[in-house]
Order: sequence, then structure tokens, then C-alpha cells
Amino acid sequence: MTFEDLESWQQARQLASSVSYVIEDNYPKLATEAVELRKKAIGAGQLVGGLLRSTESRKTRILSLLSPCRNERHRHPS
Repeated sequence: MTFEDLESWQQARQLASSVSYVIEDNYPKLATEAVELRKKAIGAGQLVGGLLRSTESRKTRILSLLSPCRNERHRHPS
């Protein structure tokens, strides 16, 4: 994932949260639904954020195991 991807993800999260507040403020009859939507969006954001962190961590570990420098240290002499 690139920095731009992460930045886009964060902007989308902020927009979703902002829209739910606008709905809550401007459409009182929909306030309850707006709050529930915001809670679901926050929960989904937390899940996706955790998945992104986990994936990046795994990718980093795999790349470190595959790096030529690391492999050179673990080779047995012929």
C-alpha cells in the first residue's frame, strides 16, 4: 500500500464521518439512523485499519526474510 492509498483511505473515513454529522444536524428525523451509520462506519474503519496494519507488518516480515543480505548470512559454506 502506498502513502497515497493510505491518505485516500483516511480522507474517505473523514468524509463519511462528516456526512453523518451533517445528516444528523439537518435532518432530525434521521438523526438516530445517522448515529448508527456513523458507529458502523467507525467500526468498519477500525477493522480495515487493523487489516491494513497487519498486512503491512506481514509484508515487511516476508520481505526481510527474502532479502539477499539476510539470505547471505544464513547460507552454509559449500
